[in-house]
Amino acid sequence: MSKKLLLLLAVLVAFPAVATAGKYEDKKYGFTITILKDWTQTPVQPNEKVEVAKFKDDRDRNFADLGIYRFQISGGAVATEDATGDVPGEEDLPRVPAGWGMPDNAKDYLQALVSRRARMMTGNKDWKLPKAKDVKFSKTLRGDIYIFEFESKRMRSSSTFHMAGIVRNDSEEFLIFYSTPKNRAKKLKGPFLSSIRSFRFGDGEVEEDDGARGKIWGCKPEDLLGVEKRNKIKENLVGSWRYIDTRHYIIIFNCDVRLAMFIARRMEYMREFAYERVFPPVEPIKEAMVVRVCKEMDEYYHYGAPRGSAGYWASMDDELVFPDLAQSKKPDVKTVGVMAHEGFHQYIYYALLKHNPPVWFNEGYAEYFFCVNFKSWNEKKLQFDKRHPMRYSTVKSAVGTGEMIPIKDFIKMSQGQYYSKAQLCYSQGWAFATWLKNVTRNKRYQEIPKIFFQEMQKGYSEQARGAGDGGVPGLPPGIRGRRNQVTIDAMKKAFEGIDLDKLDKDFLKGVKRDM
Repeated sequence: MSKKLLLLLAVLVAFPAVATAGKYEDKKYGFTITILKDWTQTPVQPNEKVEVAKFKDDRDRNFADLGIYRFQISGGAVATEDATGDVPGEEDLPRVPAGWGMPDNAKDYLQALVSRRARMMTGNKDWKLPKAKDVKFSKTLRGDIYIFEFESKRMRSSSTFHMAGIVRNDSEEFLIFYSTPKNRAKKLKGPFLSSIRSFRFGDGEVEEDDGARGKIWGCKPEDLLGVEKRNKIKENLVGSWRYIDTRHYIIIFNCDVRLAMFIARRMEYMREFAYERVFPPVEPIKEAMVVRVCKEMDEYYHYGAPRGSAGYWASMDDELVFPDLAQSKKPDVKTVGVMAHEGFHQYIYYALLKHNPPVWFNEGYAEYFFCVNFKSWNEKKLQFDKRHPMRYSTVKSAVGTGEMIPIKDFIKMSQGQYYSKAQLCYSQGWAFATWLKNVTRNKRYQEIPKIFFQEMQKGYSEQARGAGDGGVPGLPPGIRGRRNQVTIDAMKKAFEGIDLDKLDKDFLKGVKRDM
């Protein structure tokens, strides 16, 4: 790592203002609409094929939001883009968006979108959209307006109000869908209708990025990996989102710029001195890795994050996503730890030629890297916190009560089994990974993670060259920690000649005595 990369540099970026009440113009899809005051834009997820823009009310923590969905009309039928982004011709049949089994036209999509909510809130399994009102948008444009609400059976405060508009021309159909808590309906009903009626079709010209949203940091432009991938991401930046380019990463952020800079530096540090040093890739990773940082938990969830999570790596979307968890402008331990944990998931996926390792290894070493500590940016030798702030007490308690899972069973657990006992398994995973790498003096035990990783790399490399068995036909090998033939063979090599019952006893003794 160069000295330049180790310096804390100020980044002067021209930031676009957060959108307030006013006209929103989408040049990519060619439409305009007036957005309400204090409603800000959240990006749609990378693989989304139908929702093209979404906004949330920053004043409301109950997710008052707006979703805009686009469908293309082909040969009189409505069709979505396929996985390649190509538009089907007239001879093609309508397509299902993104493989989720959702309808391919605005009205049916709206019905499907809210039916599940209706069942959950009202118990009505046969809920149908009310009759639409034909509304004039302009002299030449008319649309359908749907207004409905759901009364929660359990909590009156959870009742919701909804207004949707559907507008179409000869080639496109758009759904504009507002939701808000019912207690705000009286105040927002008029503004929602005005906003929907402000929708207009445009020319669809893509606006070029003028470079004002971000900065290259820590390397020269010619040293950046995956330039084409980066450029595509930058073309789709929305609202106040910005980016920092580093050699291996593109950091997309809507958080405080100082935190974004810290993350950029920290990710490069972890990549060079932690992940690659402990588990070096079989061949150089040439793709840019994507890190997205939301400004707070509301935006993180509105983006599409799993409830209850503090960060996630989505290989299908090719993004590492987490929120700013800091209570102040300084990065806190949890934000940094989550970043290191999820960053390992992301790195190991690429290091294994886009395959996920079994869950005990994937989660165990993600928790292991959670505990990386350092006193200065000049330190090249990894320092680890001896006690994981979230896992240590659970491990000690489980050892005392005899609840620890035998290693011979633990290393065979599926992801579902692992997550069903998440507190115990994450804690035991951290302890086992740490014990193998940093605690045990048994050289054969120390070799287990290294051999396992190298054998997985070897197996997936052979598979990429047309040799070897990738596992279950028709399913991506390694997805969700599934044990396929590559990992089965790697496991045999890693634990070859080891008595697993003795390993288990030695591990428990080591946790009691040395951890």
